[in-house]
Amino acid sequence: MQTRQAGRPSRNAPCPCGSGKRFKHCCGDIRSPGASLSYTPEMLKRDLTAAVAAQRRREWEQAARSARTVLDKVPSQKQALRILLECMIQTRDYPAAQALMGRLMHHYPHDAEVVADAAGFEELRGNVAGARELALKAIRLDQRQSRAHRLLGRMAMRYGDIGAAEVHLRQSLYANNDDAPTAADLARVLSRMGFKSEAEHYFRVSLSLAPDYADTLMAWADMEESRHDLKRARTLLERARSADGVHPALALVEVGLLAREKRFKDALELLRTVERSRLSPADQSRYFFMRGHVRDALRRYEDAFKDFSRANAVAVQWLGLRYDAAAARVRAEELKAFFTADRLATLPKAYPAEDEGKPVPVFLLGFPRSGSSLANQALTMHPDIVGGDELFCLPAVRDRLPQILGFAPYPQGLAALQHDPEAVYRLRREYWSTLEMAGILDPGATHYVDRLPLNEWDLGLIHLILPEARLVHVVRHPLDTVLSAFSHDIRHGDLCAFELEHAARHFTLTQELLAHYREQLPVEILMVRYEDLVSGHKATLREIASFIGVPWSADCLRFYDNPTYVRGPSYVDLTEPLYNSAIGRHKHYTNELKSIVPILEPWIEKLGYE
Repeated sequence: MQTRQAGRPSRNAPCPCGSGKRFKHCCGDIRSPGASLSYTPEMLKRDLTAAVAAQRRREWEQAARSARTVLDKVPSQKQALRILLECMIQTRDYPAAQALMGRLMHHYPHDAEVVADAAGFEELRGNVAGARELALKAIRLDQRQSRAHRLLGRMAMRYGDIGAAEVHLRQSLYANNDDAPTAADLARVLSRMGFKSEAEHYFRVSLSLAPDYADTLMAWADMEESRHDLKRARTLLERARSADGVHPALALVEVGLLAREKRFKDALELLRTVERSRLSPADQSRYFFMRGHVRDALRRYEDAFKDFSRANAVAVQWLGLRYDAAAARVRAEELKAFFTADRLATLPKAYPAEDEGKPVPVFLLGFPRSGSSLANQALTMHPDIVGGDELFCLPAVRDRLPQILGFAPYPQGLAALQHDPEAVYRLRREYWSTLEMAGILDPGATHYVDRLPLNEWDLGLIHLILPEARLVHVVRHPLDTVLSAFSHDIRHGDLCAFELEHAARHFTLTQELLAHYREQLPVEILMVRYEDLVSGHKATLREIASFIGVPWSADCLRFYDNPTYVRGPSYVDLTEPLYNSAIGRHKHYTNELKSIVPILEPWIEKLGYE
């Protein structure tokens, strides 16, 4: 008599893989992988071909029927299971999709394709940490696993890590060069990086693979709007509408165009027609941000603030992460403890050699939405200054410090410089190498600008490896700054902007750290008020030009003609002449900001505001 293995279901029990079949007719079938003897290879090929064809036509019901035909005969057939999984996801039958995913992982736990499918499904469920872990596992199983790289690229886009996003998406496209969504995602990343021509190339690649892919057309329309070409944006939008007239995100692109044309009432009316339940989490957050700005423009401030709050709440839930105040405080205290006058007196500085021939770095310091974008656009109109926009070169050096010095992480690892003075020049060369790879340097430029928000956190590193750098701190009324960060999709500052109080506390933490650097580092920092840039821009820009060491150029006054794209939500503001409506904006939100006034009050006074 045969005995049943411990933990093995009985033959008539439901199969644990979730198929809904009895165990003996599914995973317990001794004829693994479960094929019916009457089901010939020719029949399998016929039914799979039908399923794939329907899947490509996005005919989900037909694809599901064909896949089930296969699975009725071969319960563990991988391709049919994966097709049926996509059908369930596309038709939003998530319980069935979860059962199918479990079934796939039951049969193929070490298959890179299946593990990548599981990563994508966990991302869809909002389990970001689980999705990342599974995507990394898929890449360990197969370094060229396209879908896993794409997923990690998209996750990096979410968190604002554009450099990592570009690397993963290029790897994904290299592994699978006929994937239209990946080409479109890479185009989006390149657009955000300011590489518009290359972005357009990949938009074209995506459309050559899928001419009617509405997501590509809408993303391209967004880019053309940022390039001020509203006519071309509308043409692309109409193509997207023809390709998929019921796509839920179409209205959001149209709203962006209407807002650019200042047709706010029309934009609000269109937003009322959007079926929010059909939007992805990212587009739901975008919807509320858009509606908030439209309502703000229509002076419906209380409603606008509610929308900003909902947009951030959706983003927090979607990302699965939030600001860690304790971790941010620990990091600030570590920097303060290390970068003291006594410590810096023992460490070498990497002064430039006379024949180095490098442009002078100009670092714009400032909290997100403080006005550094305006200063950047004005300065980079100067014929001797090139714009680097948001450069991630310093963070790259900081993150690679243990590998470069063979010591501890930043900042403690810098103690190795005391015993190896030449090492500081290795850090300097690493910085310049990273900067040159970014491709922003112009042989004729004497200066370049880096406006990465919160550059001030890295002032200690700047002082050691770029002691010749010029430092300009752009400030804005703290209430205006924090409100503006909260009302935009901002990922800098450890995601602090998703909650008003977190943004206020990170602002305070940043100002405290900057005050420490001013006291302990022998550096000169020019403080510039955003309000002065707006109301007295010529005199203020003259002062900046003199401080950084370039002759005055009236070209700086034509910042709105600057062809350089600005990453982030500032680009619309910077394509028009100066306006005063952003000054004192917090006064419209007095009741909503009451909770953060005590947090910011000391810095409102110290920075000279009322």
